[in-house]
Amino acid sequence: MPSYEVAGHVVDHPPFFACRKHKALLRMNRAFVEEMLAWAPELQPQNLTEVAASALGGDDKAFLTSDYLIPPKVSIFNPRKVQGHGSLPFLIVFIDKRFFGIPASYLRRRFFEGCTDCQAENDPTSDASFPDYKPPAPPPPKPRTQAVPGAAKPVTKSLAPPKDGPPGTPGPAPRPPAGAPPQRKTGAIPKPGAAPPQTGTRSIPKKPPAPSYDVPPVEREPPPR
Repeated sequence: MPSYEVAGHVVDHPPFFACRKHKALLRMNRAFVEEMLAWAPELQPQNLTEVAASALGGDDKAFLTSDYLIPPKVSIFNPRKVQGHGSLPFLIVFIDKRFFGIPASYLRRRFFEGCTDCQAENDPTSDASFPDYKPPAPPPPKPRTQAVPGAAKPVTKSLAPPKDGPPGTPGPAPRPPAGAPPQRKTGAIPKPGAAPPQTGTRSIPKKPPAPSYDVPPVEREPPPR
């Protein structure tokens, strides 16, 4: 594990970080190291399983190690009180025989040094464009449908499809859709303004007279004289 000295303090951690633009390895600067040491008396060292349980909804198995290892007590550096999963340490450093857990929201450009090109550019806007972690907003609750007591659903019976007859027989006439106007019978088109035809009952016709079988007399010529 590499180690270096910052203002008389020995700092040990793996070389996790390099600047994206110049690919130069970085180290923590004096201001960041002294800020963590100033907060150290107010930070209570914790086991990482306890830290995970407080951020992951009580799950104390996420950071559980085997019985062979002695897990370190870590002081979580979180003065801005970042909540939720963002409070978990992204990096653990060892400063003056004390472990500090640092969440990702605190790893900003102004706390690192080691790249001369980045120092010459002096771009302070890179930190302003990186806000602190905020837990995502919970999804809106789904509306619940309340059933009306005593209301029964209408029972619908499905009609069986008509059976096909022998070949050549016409099928049943299609039924008009619901809400359609009544269809008019085909025939003569009534003239505008004409009285509608009467649809009353017809009178019974009279019985015809009985046929007669009388033969009319035949006129004969008188005999010659």
